[in-house]
Amino acid sequence: MKRTMILAALFAAFSLSVNAQEGEKEFQYRRSSLATIMLDTHDGTLEAQPEIKKVVVDTYKAKPTPDKYNDHNIDIRSIDVANLPAATDDEINAIDEKKKDAEYVARLMKYFAKEKVANKLIAKWFEVTPEKNAEGTHGTLNLITERGLAGYSAEEVAAAKQSKGGENNLINGALEDLIPRTFVAVTRYEFTSADEIMEAVLGTGIIQNLTSGNALVKAAAEIAIAKFKEAYQGYFVTTRTYLFQLAWTMETFGAFEKYLGANTPEAIKDFMNSDEFKIKYVGTTSKFAPACMTLSFDDKTAELLERATLRSTDAVIAKLQKEYEVFKTLAPIYIEGKDITALIGMNEGVEGGDKFEVLELRLDPKTGKMAEPKVVQKITAIKGKVWDNRAGAAEEAAEKGVKEGEENPAALGKTYFKGNAKKLMPGMFIRQIK
Repeated sequence: MKRTMILAALFAAFSLSVNAQEGEKEFQYRRSSLATIMLDTHDGTLEAQPEIKKVVVDTYKAKPTPDKYNDHNIDIRSIDVANLPAATDDEINAIDEKKKDAEYVARLMKYFAKEKVANKLIAKWFEVTPEKNAEGTHGTLNLITERGLAGYSAEEVAAAKQSKGGENNLINGALEDLIPRTFVAVTRYEFTSADEIMEAVLGTGIIQNLTSGNALVKAAAEIAIAKFKEAYQGYFVTTRTYLFQLAWTMETFGAFEKYLGANTPEAIKDFMNSDEFKIKYVGTTSKFAPACMTLSFDDKTAELLERATLRSTDAVIAKLQKEYEVFKTLAPIYIEGKDITALIGMNEGVEGGDKFEVLELRLDPKTGKMAEPKVVQKITAIKGKVWDNRAGAAEEAAEKGVKEGEENPAALGKTYFKGNAKKLMPGMFIRQIK
């Protein structure tokens, strides 16, 4: 492949990105990139309470991209369900989800194709513009270089550049490592009662067992429902997220490069209108968070709704990470004497007893790609030592109070792990395992 324009931008980008990272190696690494979009389905429970819907929507709009991902948002931040193309029965049946979700996914896929969302994601990576930039091109490698060299010292980059074809290897490595890990999370919200949540969690079968003629079956259903009602009361914000991924290979890059290499406004227009670039579906999951006890609306209700919206949104992203290997993230570890800690917690779905791999990340100077991470050891989140970093946790703890002798999870500031700290060092990362 020709690299005339790409190499010209590459040399300028290297010195800038390497200098920017010095002293921050422990915290920087090649993250996946995420675009977030809200799907407004005009859900009846929210439409019936416009003041509640406004809080949910405003909270979503103000929420930043989760810090374990690079912000890759594009100009589409919300979609009205009325603007989604219709899907055929065959298109819906091809999606392995419940019918309602399968219909949303099929319609979203058609919307992505129509609105050229894949093209927009690629354009953001290469900073594509109709007008030529200062270098006389319609794109740059600045963002790819910045994210691709994250976490690597000037010495590591210099070693890679000194190897044969080093410059091309570094950028090609970033292209192969990073761009395929570009995701789109489309989220819809519902406002539901405890009874509706109960049906979703316990299933209609258990509820129907209340009328069973079998005394044991009926008693078991009564116990299950009583326990649920004890734990869950009032109203909840339910978040359902559909996860998609940019379909990207080096062949895709070749298709894109012919447009960028032409270096004309007409070629860029052709790229933005091309049907060659695709989005693929990964999966769907949902979570809910308690919001308020009644439907009366005041400042306190608004605060609780905002908290519930943030918590359910973060929880569904954490659940997607657990369910889909391709979406998993890393977190740096900290060693303080015998303590192994990380700045993650309940907000990322961590629970006491969860297991993690400790990884040593390395840049392969010959290929410019991430070498296969070396697993140093496995560690376990300590029960009672998991940081409650969910939205509003500190305020919630203050309201409830902490009993004497108990640890306040919101005040931990980090999560503690059981493992051999002597074998670990700063600059290593952890990844959750099943």
